[in-house]
Amino acid sequence: MKIFIYKTAIISFVFFLLFEILIGSQINSVKEKIYNIKSKQNIEEIRTKLFKEIKNGTKKESYFTEEERIILSEFISKIKSELSPQKNK
Repeated sequence: MKIFIYKTAIISFVFFLLFEILIGSQINSVKEKIYNIKSKQNIEEIRTKLFKEIKNGTKKESYFTEEERIILSEFISKIKSELSPQKNK
């Protein structure tokens, strides 16, 4: 019984170490990125970039290629047909 408990403890410890090394570091990295995005300075930078891109976008002649127009118009018409009230259900 002692051997089983020792083996279980060792395996649990190894599993915990592997988890922390492989997955825990990735989770911490994502947390740091989220905290960086939340900072006031980064919010202002993102806002500035966003408005700069919007300003550049309004200067363009057209936003979409012909293929993108077709795909989007088909998508929008499908959504409209699904959202319209059905009289004969």
